[in-house]
Amino acid sequence: MEKAAKYGAKLKDGVSYPRIEATWTVVSDQDGFQVRVMGDHFREIDTFLVMVFGNPKSSEEKNSDGYPHQVWRADDAGVAIQCIGRADGLEIICLKGRSSLP
Repeated sequence: MEKAAKYGAKLKDGVSYPRIEATWTVVSDQDGFQVRVMGDHFREIDTFLVMVFGNPKSSEEKNSDGYPHQVWRADDAGVAIQCIGRADGLEIICLKGRSSLP
Protein backbone atom coordinates (compact mmCIF):
# COMPACT_ATOMS: atom_id res chain seq x y z
CA MET A 1 0.00 0.00 0.00
CA GLU A 2 2.97 2.29 0.47
CA LYS A 3 3.63 2.15 -3.27
CA ALA A 4 0.00 3.00 -4.07
CA ALA A 5 0.12 5.94 -1.64
CA LYS A 6 3.29 7.19 -3.36
CA TYR A 7 1.27 7.53 -6.57
CA GLY A 8 -1.63 9.32 -4.84
CA ALA A 9 -3.94 6.57 -3.57
CA LYS A 10 -6.50 7.72 -1.01
CA LEU A 11 -6.04 5.20 1.80
CA LYS A 12 -8.62 4.83 4.56
CA ASP A 13 -7.40 5.67 8.05
CA GLY A 14 -7.27 2.90 10.61
CA VAL A 15 -7.21 0.02 8.12
CA SER A 16 -4.95 -2.84 9.15
CA TYR A 17 -3.17 -4.27 6.12
CA PRO A 18 -2.96 -8.06 6.21
CA ARG A 19 0.11 -9.88 4.98
CA ILE A 20 -0.78 -11.92 1.90
CA GLU A 21 1.68 -14.76 1.36
CA ALA A 22 2.26 -15.02 -2.39
CA THR A 23 4.91 -14.55 -5.06
CA TRP A 24 4.74 -10.87 -6.08
CA THR A 25 6.49 -9.21 -9.04
CA VAL A 26 6.36 -5.41 -9.28
CA VAL A 27 7.37 -3.19 -12.21
CA SER A 28 6.99 0.57 -11.84
CA ASP A 29 7.71 3.83 -13.63
CA GLN A 30 6.86 7.50 -13.09
CA ASP A 31 3.18 6.95 -13.98
CA GLY A 32 2.35 3.93 -11.85
CA PHE A 33 3.05 0.28 -11.36
CA GLN A 34 2.02 -3.23 -12.34
CA VAL A 35 1.93 -6.15 -9.92
CA ARG A 36 1.76 -9.84 -10.85
CA VAL A 37 0.70 -12.21 -8.10
CA MET A 38 1.13 -15.91 -8.73
CA GLY A 39 -1.45 -18.42 -7.50
CA ASP A 40 -5.11 -18.37 -6.52
CA HIS A 41 -5.30 -15.10 -4.56
CA PHE A 42 -7.89 -13.06 -6.51
CA ARG A 43 -10.68 -13.17 -3.89
CA GLU A 44 -8.27 -12.50 -1.04
CA ILE A 45 -6.70 -9.48 -2.75
CA ASP A 46 -10.02 -8.21 -4.12
CA THR A 47 -11.50 -8.30 -0.60
CA PHE A 48 -8.51 -6.31 0.63
CA LEU A 49 -8.84 -3.72 -2.18
CA VAL A 50 -12.55 -3.27 -1.39
CA MET A 51 -11.66 -2.78 2.28
CA VAL A 52 -9.13 -0.06 1.36
CA PHE A 53 -10.80 1.68 -1.61
CA GLY A 54 -14.49 0.76 -1.32
CA ASN A 55 -16.52 -0.99 -3.99
CA PRO A 56 -15.09 -0.92 -7.49
CA LYS A 57 -16.70 1.24 -10.17
CA SER A 58 -16.83 -1.77 -12.47
CA SER A 59 -16.90 -5.42 -11.46
CA GLU A 60 -17.04 -8.36 -13.85
CA GLU A 61 -17.23 -11.93 -12.57
CA LYS A 62 -15.83 -12.98 -15.95
CA ASN A 63 -14.24 -10.70 -18.53
CA SER A 64 -13.88 -11.65 -22.20
CA ASP A 65 -11.02 -13.99 -21.22
CA GLY A 66 -13.19 -15.69 -18.57
CA TYR A 67 -11.51 -14.15 -15.50
CA PRO A 68 -12.68 -11.68 -12.85
CA HIS A 69 -11.92 -8.00 -13.46
CA GLN A 70 -12.41 -5.04 -11.10
CA VAL A 71 -11.82 -1.32 -11.77
CA TRP A 72 -11.53 1.55 -9.29
CA ARG A 73 -11.71 5.07 -10.69
CA ALA A 74 -9.02 7.63 -9.91
CA ASP A 75 -11.75 10.04 -8.79
CA ASP A 76 -12.73 7.57 -6.05
CA ALA A 77 -9.42 5.92 -5.10
CA GLY A 78 -6.93 8.70 -5.89
CA VAL A 79 -5.35 6.39 -8.48
CA ALA A 80 -6.88 4.30 -11.25
CA ILE A 81 -6.70 0.60 -10.32
CA GLN A 82 -7.47 -2.55 -12.23
CA CYS A 83 -7.38 -6.00 -10.64
CA ILE A 84 -7.52 -8.68 -13.32
CA GLY A 85 -7.64 -12.44 -12.84
CA ARG A 86 -5.26 -14.50 -14.96
CA ALA A 87 -4.82 -18.23 -15.55
CA ASP A 88 -1.75 -18.32 -13.30
CA GLY A 89 -2.72 -15.62 -10.78
CA LEU A 90 -3.69 -11.98 -11.06
CA GLU A 91 -2.47 -8.61 -12.20
CA ILE A 92 -2.94 -5.23 -10.52
CA ILE A 93 -2.37 -2.06 -12.54
CA CYS A 94 -2.20 1.27 -10.70
CA LEU A 95 -1.93 4.60 -12.54
CA LYS A 96 -1.49 7.96 -10.84
CA GLY A 97 -3.11 11.31 -11.50
CA ARG A 98 -4.87 10.38 -14.69
CA SER A 99 -8.37 10.86 -15.90
CA SER A 100 -10.44 8.04 -14.55
CA LEU A 101 -10.76 4.80 -16.35
CA PRO A 102 -14.30 4.39 -17.72
